[in-house]
Amino acid sequence: MFLLYSHHRCPDCLSVDITLYPGCESDENKLEVFVTWKTGEARQQILEGTGKFRLRNCQLLIEGNSLKFYPAETVQTVPSQKGAYCLLPLENNPQFEGRVGFLEILGKPWDFTAKVVTEKSEIYFTEIDGFWKHDISPNKHAILERRMALFLFETQFKPYVCHFVFASEEREYKKQVFEVSERELEKQEAELRNIIRGVINRADDDFKNLAEVAKLNPMRDFRGGNLIGVNLSGLNLSGGDFQYANLRGADLTDADLSEANLQYAKLNGADLSGAYLEGANLSHANLTNASLALTNLIGANLRNANLTNTNLQNTTLAQAIVEGAIFSNNPGLTPERKEELIARGAIFV
Repeated sequence: MFLLYSHHRCPDCLSVDITLYPGCESDENKLEVFVTWKTGEARQQILEGTGKFRLRNCQLLIEGNSLKFYPAETVQTVPSQKGAYCLLPLENNPQFEGRVGFLEILGKPWDFTAKVVTEKSEIYFTEIDGFWKHDISPNKHAILERRMALFLFETQFKPYVCHFVFASEEREYKKQVFEVSERELEKQEAELRNIIRGVINRADDDFKNLAEVAKLNPMRDFRGGNLIGVNLSGLNLSGGDFQYANLRGADLTDADLSEANLQYAKLNGADLSGAYLEGANLSHANLTNASLALTNLIGANLRNANLTNTNLQNTTLAQAIVEGAIFSNNPGLTPERKEELIARGAIFV
């Protein structure tokens, strides 16, 4: 077997190595698949500014011809047409080395392709400087930062982050390295400049209006986004995807977030007073020091959420899933409601 080529599009951000080993001497048709990765903070000049960013998660897409992939039991996979997607949880595992499964050779010639892919929601900035003044509103900052992440995705991480091709001796393979053309990059940069100018110069601070200027969908494009201190008061965001979003200190009073995805969202210090969260998914969300006063959480999923110091005055928790949710020092929570929540699996510390 031969490694025909490998291509890393952003090695400072994610460096991956894939190695195939014979499974055992008695069976030449089995190949063990080992993966090593190391993440880092990448620094890049964009337009007249500089951004530092990381990747939260990636997926390893394994495909092959005349092969069948068997994932290891410890690897989370999703079947694809030719192989499987293996989740690479980079945020909690910045360095990894291990076996992800084995390949069964069904015939010759064979080839094996592995692509590390990601989504725009998995890109997050650790530092951003030189693009706009620091005194712009939190709404404009959140919109522009998310637009920058989309620019990075389109120019650095699409259609893959890393690409590997292995093949048997008999297989011929034409190298297909993807690079964004200079013309396309100039086009994307020009659009980004216009969007930054349009958002900064807009007179109003309405989140949905700003998102429209930035050509972003407020319901889908802010998954994993940095939304610290934004004002979403009274907005209809029903069914919106804000998984992993950082909404610390945000104003969500009277917002409609019914059926919204807020898994792992950082809502510490956020004001959700009067918000409509019926059927919302808040599992693993951080709601410490937040206000849920007068909030409707009927049927919401609060499994493993942290509600330490959360204001629960006149909060409706009927039919909410509270298994593993942590409660402590909650204004408005009566002894009777506390006992009821404990019976439903809540944890009080």
